[in-house]
Amino acid sequence: MGLKFNKYLTVNGDAAKLRNELVTFAAYFSINAMSTDITTITKAQVDVQKLPRHIAIIMDGNGRWA
Repeated sequence: MGLKFNKYLTVNGDAAKLRNELVTFAAYFSINAMSTDITTITKAQVDVQKLPRHIAIIMDGNGRWA
């Protein structure tokens, strides 16, 4: 059983896999938020040199994730 954030992202496995899935997820929504057409991003389009070495997932008091 994986960690299911929403219908777009389910994570199974170790921290490296989680990071990879979150990067793909974030990049997809970042690009789509800036464009007016439907865009599909691939992992090859993500510049891994510009990615942070770690991330934090925080839930606020109202149950929202940041």
